[in-house]
Formats: sequence, C-alpha cells, structure tokens
Amino acid sequence: FGEVGESDDCEVAVIAELLGLDAEARYGPVEMSPSARRAATFSILASNIVALSRRAPVLIMLEDAHWADPTTLELIGTIIDRLESERIMLLVTSRPEGEVALPNRAYITSITLNRLDRKGVAEIIERLGAGRLPPETIEAIIERTDGVPLFVEELTKAMIESGEMTVPASLHDTLMSRLDRVPEVKEVAQIASVFGRDFEADPVASVAEISHNRVIEALDGLRKVELVYARLGGEDGRFSFKHALVRDAAYESLLNRRRQEIHGRILDLLKDNPSAMPGVLAQHAAEAQRYDEAVHYGRLAAEQALRRPAYAEAIAHLETALGVLDKLEPSEAAQAERKRLLLLSGQARISHFGYAHESTVGTFAEIERIARETDDTVFLIEGLYGRWAAHYVPGQLPPALKVADTICHVSAEADDTHARALGHRLRGTVLTMMGRVDPASKALGEAEQLYDPEEHPKHAARFGQDVGIAGKCYRIGVLVLVGRFDSAAALARDVIADLDRVNHAHTNGYALGHVALFLCAAEILPLGVEVARQCIEVSERDRMPLWAALGRAAHSMAEVQEGRAEEAVPELRNALDTLERLKFRVFRPLLLPSYAVALARTGELSTATARLTEARDLVEENEARYSEAEILTAEAQLLHLQGDLLNAESGYRHALGRARDLGHLSWELRAAESLAGLLSETDRAGEGRTLLASVRGRFEEGHALPLLQRVGRTTGEQA
Repeated sequence: FGEVGESDDCEVAVIAELLGLDAEARYGPVEMSPSARRAATFSILASNIVALSRRAPVLIMLEDAHWADPTTLELIGTIIDRLESERIMLLVTSRPEGEVALPNRAYITSITLNRLDRKGVAEIIERLGAGRLPPETIEAIIERTDGVPLFVEELTKAMIESGEMTVPASLHDTLMSRLDRVPEVKEVAQIASVFGRDFEADPVASVAEISHNRVIEALDGLRKVELVYARLGGEDGRFSFKHALVRDAAYESLLNRRRQEIHGRILDLLKDNPSAMPGVLAQHAAEAQRYDEAVHYGRLAAEQALRRPAYAEAIAHLETALGVLDKLEPSEAAQAERKRLLLLSGQARISHFGYAHESTVGTFAEIERIARETDDTVFLIEGLYGRWAAHYVPGQLPPALKVADTICHVSAEADDTHARALGHRLRGTVLTMMGRVDPASKALGEAEQLYDPEEHPKHAARFGQDVGIAGKCYRIGVLVLVGRFDSAAALARDVIADLDRVNHAHTNGYALGHVALFLCAAEILPLGVEVARQCIEVSERDRMPLWAALGRAAHSMAEVQEGRAEEAVPELRNALDTLERLKFRVFRPLLLPSYAVALARTGELSTATARLTEARDLVEENEARYSEAEILTAEAQLLHLQGDLLNAESGYRHALGRARDLGHLSWELRAAESLAGLLSETDRAGEGRTLLASVRGRFEEGHALPLLQRVGRTTGEQA
C-alpha cells in the first residue's frame, strides 16, 4: 500500500490487522469502533485500487458471485461507488438463478450469457482437436452438452484422452472419467477438494501424509490435464480447481466415511492455527460429524461477525450452528448452548432486519418458550424484551406497556439490576409515546437510578442497545414536550458523548436517530439537523437502514419548519416508506403532521388530508398521545391554507386546549403561533400577540433558539 499512495499509519494499521498482522506495536492502537474500522477498511481498499488505476488500468474479477459472502459484496459495492471516472473495469459473474444485487449505477452494464448455439459448440470442439474424433461423436457431444461451455470442453477432452467413443451421460460423469484416467493423482485431488476450490499444497500434504514434493508432482499432473490451475505460477504453493464443478466432482467421489475422516484431519490441522477462521473450522467439524465442536466454532464465527459488525454473516453462522445443534442428543449443555445461540441470533436480527421483522419476532418467541419450559427467569426476560419490541416498534403501545410491566415484575424477582433498569426504561419509553409526561419521567428516572455506567455498557447488545443511553433518548423526548429545550439539548450532547464510551454500533444508530427526531420535532435547531446528518452518515456506513431512514425523516422535518417543503416531501416520503417496510411505525403519528403540511404547501391537499386522518386513527387505536396536539394543529393549518378561517381558528383553539390538558407546552406554543398568525389576518393581531406571549412566558429555557426568537419577534418581546 505504501507504494500506491500516501497511506498514513492509521491506514497501514487497519490493513495490517485485516491481514492478521500485529500492527499495534509499530503503529499504535487504532482508536475506532468496530463499525468505523470496518467502513475504514473498505474505504482504504477502494482508495488504493483507485490509486493503482491512476498508474495503469486495473481489471478486477469476481467469479461465482452467487457464492460470495455479504462482506465481499459490501466491499464490491464500495468499489463500484468509486468507478465512474476511473480506469477500472470490474467484471462480476454469477449464475442467473443467483443474480447478485449490486448498486444501481448508470455506468453498470448487465449482460446475460445464453447457452452456446450449435455453431459455438462446434467451434470449441474444433479448437480442442475435433480431427481426432469421428463425426458421430462430435454430433453426440453437440446434442449432449446442451450448449454449456464447460460441459462441451470437458466432454471433448474426455473423449480425446480416453479414445473411447461412448459419451458420458452428465458433466459429473465426464469430470469423473477424466479424474479416473489419472489414478496416481486422484487421491490428492480428492483430499484437496475437501479444503475447497482454493487450497495450498502443504496442508494437503499434511492431511494426505505424503511429502510436499509428491503433492506438487500430483498437482502438476492435474495441471497438465487442466483440472487444476496454479496461483502465481505455483511459486507460493497455492492452487485452484478449474471450476467449482470440478471440485464438486472430486469431493463427491469420496466415500462418506473417507470424506468424514479427511474433514476431521483438516479440523485437527487448522484448529491450532490462531489465524484459522472459526467459520471454516465449524464447517469441517460439522462434516466430520464432530457436532459439539461445530456448534462451538459456529458460535465463535457469529460473535466475530457481530464485532465487525457483519450482521448477515452472523445470522448465517447462527442458523447453521442451530441446525447442527439439533443433531446432538438433548442435554443441559446443549440447551445452554441453544440459549446462547438464540440470544446472539436475536441481537443480530434486531440490527439487520429490525425489531418487528417476522424472523426477529420468531426468534424471541422461541427464547420465551424455552425460558418458560426451563423456568429460566433471566432467559425469560430476554424473550419478553423481544415480545415488547414486537408490540412497541409497530406502535402497539397498550400491549407494549403490559409487557414492560411484566419485565419490571420478573426482573425484580430475579434480582437482575440490568433487567430492572431495562423494565423501567421500557415502561418510560411507552409512556413517553403515550404523552403521559409525569409517569414517563418517573419510570425513566427509576431506570437511570438502576443503571450502572461502568458495568451495563459492557452488555449493550443484550437488549439491542445500551439501556442507559436509550433511557436518556426518551428523557429528551419528555423534555421536548414540556418545553425544557436547553435541558433537552444538553442531554442530547451527553448522549452523543456517551456513544464513544459504550462503543456499540446499534446503540449509535438508535441514539442518533431518536435524538435527531425529538430535537427536530421541537425545532431545536441547528443541533437537531447536525445530529440527523450524523445519524445518516453513521447508519449508512454501518448498513443500518432503519436508523438512516429515521435520520432522514428528522432532517426532513427541519426542512418543513424552515419553509423548504418542496425539498422535504420526497425525502420524507422515502423515509416513511422505508420505516413502513421495516414495520417501524411507532413514530409515524409524529412524522405524518410535518409530511401533511409539506404536501399541502406543495398543492397535494387531498393526500395531506388522508395522511392526517391516518395519523389521528393511529393516535386513537394505540393511545399515542405524544403528537396528538401536533396533528390537530396540522389539520387546522390545512383548513387555514384552504381559506376556511372559521374552522381553522376552531381547530387551532382545540389543539391549544388539548396540548394544555396533556401538559405538552411545546405543542401548545406551536398551536398558539399558528392561531396568532390567523388572528393577525383577521384584524385581531393584538389578541394573537397576547395569547402567544402568555404561552411563551411559561418557557423557562430555550430563549436563544430560533423558535422562541421568532415568537419573541412576533410578540415584540426581548428575545
């Protein structure tokens, strides 16, 4: 990398770590969260490829992308984003049924390769030596191979090598017949196939219990018949089968007992190597039918993936490990391992799919079922948390409150301080969105008292995100409602400072999204916009679409408040669509009033009215009173825009009264400001200023913020 660009020590250290080298002694520790380190790794790799292309054109090939792991595809996506004006050609191949989802860019061309026609097949046969085959054999090859190039090539070579004119029935039979004609090297090919398509000579020699030179001789024999290729000319002892199907043919030719034995030998060879990947060890252990080890290494692979974080890979490892676990005899140890795997699976699914996704809900339902069967209170709390999220995230507040109360009760009996803090945090969360200021404040305060800032952050993943930070997010939500704007802003800054201490990717997205939303909803600007932008950046970097969408929604709300409705509508529409797709509906009643006002200002009155009707229905169905007064104000604003001043005034006064009844001073000010504007239009400006001043006078904080500055100018008061 040093030869390509001006890489600093941090970049070199990140790449050294990727290669398994100890860079800390030379370059010092890399002060990055796992998610930031992952993003930096992709960025550095892409940047160095671009730097190479500025010295000479670069060709990158990714073959058989349908088998690529999610991290590889993520790296390819990062590279694609940098390709447009560079001298780089990226060629990706995959099977039609396994088409890989790549970023949609104008400079990407997709080409579908159809089967060869008769002429194309004949040309391959001719190139390989058709003069040595009779016409009827050539005709049989054309008919049998169905235009598949690999089949044409291998079948033609098999016919030429054998001198026989009987055409094998399938590609597998063709490949096996070619291997059978080199019996002295067939066993080496079989052992190599157990390692995978790519393999090294020395490990093959160790497993085969023959010398390195004999393995190289055997591999040279396979190279001559073009079944194996050497990497870098074979100088580093690395080889690849010509095609995955060649490897599969060699692998499937092994008897089950022999195959199992070789997998076991490979496992024993690799597991003492500290650089061996747990996922590879798990695969060999499973094929060797050493299921305890397979489950163990599968869990290690999942934990490693979660730390990066690579949620899709973690889920795949956990699903495999759970499948292997089913093959073990029931025991207390197996049950304990199942619990560990399910908890990891729940955490990974929350981050990757969202709380309300059916697979997330199903995983936590399984956790709760096992907990009740085994009378495991601690495990039961984990399952109940999943059930709470399955209610809360879609906005079903009353049942979510019941589950939160159950968690409070169960955790108190279990003497689990972390879970007790969680129970009160969840209760305060629901009560906040119900708009019940005093009980919400009490529950969140109890959660804060139980929270241990030294111990509990170590277990942030246990309940999806850090309990203390999540509680602070909803305390900001309460402070916003009651008009304590400076306190809300100060607590927001505390939350952002705490994120580095907790160092948990999902907590980052969760906190930034929630803080941005509450601040922007109350016009605590520009801080709210700054947090929204940070949320979008972090969430996109760490592939967390839920929190990225929430950040965009918050940003759009600020645009509406600043009078930029045309800019806000498409962004807010896309954010709402994403949140709906992820079944994250709890904030929908809070977002829809801003969306409706923006729609109305851009002439889409009927759509705006429909969205506010939806918002009111959600409030009534779920007791979601947090934004009730805001919805009423938005309805009056639509009437006001249409010139229905009488009903608009009535609507504003209704919103004003409802906000006052609920103790929502912020929304009371919003309604009062709109009503004062209407009164000014009807020659009652004095009445409007008096009303607005009376509401503004009850604010003890936030006088330097744009909202209160604007109101102060309207009332003629000193800001």
